[in-house]
Amino acid sequence: MTVYLGVWFLVPTIALIAFFVVSFHHFGQSNFNNRNIGYYPAVFWGVWVLVCPVLLHIKEASSILLEMMQLSSKNELYSYIIYWLYNSKYWILGSVVLIYIFCLYKFEKANLRYYFFQLLLVTAWHVYTPLLTGFLVVFCLWHAIQSIKDQANFYTKVKGHSIEKFWLFMVPFGLIALIAFSLFLYFFGLTTGQLLMVLSLITLPHVFVMNDLYHQHDVTA
Repeated sequence: MTVYLGVWFLVPTIALIAFFVVSFHHFGQSNFNNRNIGYYPAVFWGVWVLVCPVLLHIKEASSILLEMMQLSSKNELYSYIIYWLYNSKYWILGSVVLIYIFCLYKFEKANLRYYFFQLLLVTAWHVYTPLLTGFLVVFCLWHAIQSIKDQANFYTKVKGHSIEKFWLFMVPFGLIALIAFSLFLYFFGLTTGQLLMVLSLITLPHVFVMNDLYHQHDVTA
């Protein structure tokens, strides 16, 4: 985590790319409870769930990404990339979603309807909501529920504890974390870009913990 913080200060563009790559894997892995890093449905779902809102709201996202990478709005390379993404966004989104649907048909045929409905629901949400609203609901609510469910399954199925004991353990720590984060925001008054950088630092340990959990144990319900 300390190394990652240093990367944000020294080479923020590399840190942002790493954040996206790790998030691609993590969101896909948690959605499919899959241990294989190369499981195609998980890979392309992770890509879709991040790329979709960014490209649909590329103008808003570009200013946030610019701040996170500490670049000037006059940076020619960045301006060209954003211009290309803006003009190619529907081709990119169409290609990713078609590949994802093909992967579902190939590897998840038994659950095709469920994952296809999930795809429609998440996509529609991002189409009709602003970037940050969509981000907060999908990543901080939808994904959090998935993660808590898997942790509860691990705690009850693998560790053999009761679900009541899980919540007695989880709720106090969750409230402490929420209060601490709220106080941090109140006293430091972060911008959107800075807030996302802090979130990336906070969630990095969670990503590795959950990755170990998926690799070592079956947490499916």
